Amino acid sequence: MDLLTRKSWPWLYGIASAASLGYETVWLKQLAQLFGASSHAVAVTLSVYILGFAVGGWLMCRLMVQAKGARRGFAGLQLFIGLWCALLPFLFQLADLIYIRFAPPEQTIAHQALRIVLAFALLLPPATAMGAVFPMVSAAGVGRMFAVGTFGSVAGVFLVALLVLPWLGLNTTLWLLAGINLLLAGISWFGKGEIESAVKKQAEPVEGIRKAAWIIGILGFSLFAAQGVWFKLIW
Repeated sequence: MDLLTRKSWPWLYGIASAASLGYETVWLKQLAQLFGASSHAVAVTLSVYILGFAVGGWLMCRLMVQAKGARRGFAGLQLFIGLWCALLPFLFQLADLIYIRFAPPEQTIAHQALRIVLAFALLLPPATAMGAVFPMVSAAGVGRMFAVGTFGSVAGVFLVALLVLPWLGLNTTLWLLAGINLLLAGISWFGKGEIESAVKKQAEPVEGIRKAAWIIGILGFSLFAAQGVWFKLIW
């Protein structure tokens, strides 16, 4: 009996999405400590998170051309995310040491630049892996996966921000989320059944698709710029 079917993949992806947005909430708190200002932390968190998703999706569209299935690829991504994020408390301590060692003696723009570089170095790899997940599992139904992923993301934000984070603290919350990723990796790796990836090699986009891509890009910029403003208004 196949343990992983087209019906089970949305559940796995929904849980992975909940963990992803839970990470974003934790990263926001961690970067607020690094930057000492909530507006800077919000800007960098959103930037690295969305950039990671864009890079991950783009890379997966290139790498999955010859792939036969997504099961073990999904497991590998979840394993990478879980292990990297489990190490983040220690990586942030290392980043603090690097910052103290190399930060200029006076407060200048170089301070902020160094903090931004450190933040991207720590958070872009797992964010990229998160962005690679959706193209890999989209054969289960793009609309269904998007909807389930969105619901999972909302649940992740609410549960982590309002319940888990105040109760467990930053580091334990990170390790709990990392445990979820590792559990998903185990289920996907050892489960039977397969799902064909929907990512196939495409011809060069026609002009109409190029124009649509620009429009979607502008809309995305507007939406996430607004999200930064909303964070500032309510925080």
